[in-house]
Amino acid sequence: MRSRLAQGQRIVDDSYVIVLHTGASDTTVVLPGPPWGRLYSPLLDTAAEDLGGFPHLTEALPPPMVRGGGRLPVSGQSLRLLRVIG
Repeated sequence: MRSRLAQGQRIVDDSYVIVLHTGASDTTVVLPGPPWGRLYSPLLDTAAEDLGGFPHLTEALPPPMVRGGGRLPVSGQSLRLLRVIG
């Protein structure tokens, strides 16, 4: 967040992107690039087959990061949640 409190202190918080795809067929979306985000960490994919969409809980390695301006595959009738890293 790029805001300040009334006293002038900077507000620090995480930012997220939610992709909600209601169509039946798979698609690809382009993630926002700078200044909104340079890198994104996938957190949730409701089309994943394990743990209700949290694949990183069963894998030895976290899902690969996606660069801002990069393409993100999205399955039909699913939701993707990504955290903005930088």
